[in-house]
Amino acid sequence: MPKCKWDKDRKTWVMQAYKDKKRKVFYSSTRGQSGKQEVMKAYYEWIAGMEAPNRRTVKEAWAEYIEYYGQNHKASTTDALNQQYKTYIKPVHENKIIGTLRKSDWQECIDAPYKDRAIAYNTIKRLITSIKHFCIFCAGKGYMTDDNVPLFLLNPAKKEQQQRRALYPDELNRLLQSDSDDWYLEVYQFLVYTGLRRGELCALQIKRDYAMPYIHVRESVSQLSTGMTVGKPKSGKERDEFLIPQAVECIHRHNLKRIEKGFNGDYLFVSSTGGRINPNVLSDRWRDFRSKNGLDNITLHELRHTYATYTSKQVKLEELKKLLGHSKDMNTLGTYVHEIPLTEEEQKAKYLEDKMLAEKVEEIFDIFKNNT
Repeated sequence: MPKCKWDKDRKTWVMQAYKDKKRKVFYSSTRGQSGKQEVMKAYYEWIAGMEAPNRRTVKEAWAEYIEYYGQNHKASTTDALNQQYKTYIKPVHENKIIGTLRKSDWQECIDAPYKDRAIAYNTIKRLITSIKHFCIFCAGKGYMTDDNVPLFLLNPAKKEQQQRRALYPDELNRLLQSDSDDWYLEVYQFLVYTGLRRGELCALQIKRDYAMPYIHVRESVSQLSTGMTVGKPKSGKERDEFLIPQAVECIHRHNLKRIEKGFNGDYLFVSSTGGRINPNVLSDRWRDFRSKNGLDNITLHELRHTYATYTSKQVKLEELKKLLGHSKDMNTLGTYVHEIPLTEEEQKAKYLEDKMLAEKVEEIFDIFKNNT
């Protein structure tokens, strides 16, 4: 056991250690026993790393984990996980030996960036889950002990319930009756009329997927850090959707615009440059459109909620699930169907209905009053 000495000249605690023909010097300028303990802690962590049967840096272990993860998950999910590593884990622990990291070290991956900028509760929640699964993988490989797997990490962010909603009648009318020169106007309207996900719309091809009045949803486009990728729809299943006349009209009007621009391509809807629409760019353009047209903070995905909300009034639940491409277990009504303000006509009808009901109740109590 090497000795930890106080160097009076440099006013620093110093310890020289040797292991497997490797030399390491540890320093601490903290006075008193606290400084000595800092040196001893650093020494023991170094020894633990040297003696670990499977020494791996976090960077090396992550490369193995992401390869394993990618074999069992979609490319978009794998890419999102890798972005978490680059943003939160890599800056803190990339070159550290994973076997030397303790639970408090993993908490630092959360606390450090949260102090610099406000991070959403759900973002941190997903990060905590990713760290836990990564460490369980590493423990299974023998890169770290089970005791050091951080099963419980603290989320410093305040949980805020995200409230989604559908477009209200006046907002919906504003969108569907718009004469905006936005290149993607027909795309926004088509999403309302069909309830498609944005990635599904971007993947639709004219000859392959469109045979009026049907579209065949077989693929979905995702934007990854490495570029756009095409995969199966979120449900994993292909489906046919019968288009209402308004949706067919959207295709017709968009086609006239592309002919005018001289755009030829395979896709049912094309970008403003004539190519396949990038889902992220489409969302960016929608944000510009909604701000100019007073559509609050409605997201592009909430156009799908709008379709589900208004359609649910006319179709059965099983039919709605089929139209949206939902599984039997999906909570379609609880997730996608929202309450919307009553129109003036509906308010009048509700008033008359409530008044008639109240009069019936009044008659009942009048009978009791007359019999007393």
